[in-house]
Amino acid sequence: MVIENLKIVINDGETVLNESEYKGATVKFPSKCSGCAITDTDTPIQVTIEWGKGKEETFSMEPK
Repeated sequence: MVIENLKIVINDGETVLNESEYKGATVKFPSKCSGCAITDTDTPIQVTIEWGKGKEETFSMEPK
């Protein structure tokens, strides 16, 4: 599977992934980093995914 023009934005740009041609069905972000902002674990995470030509979906992920 190839997804063209994939863009994933988390928390209004806190984390962004841009790929012109993404191969695969699963997208993984690193869970560790140095110098990253700390996210409030009680606040929902806003995610926007754009792909193809003008396709977009926005949703909220609730913390457990």
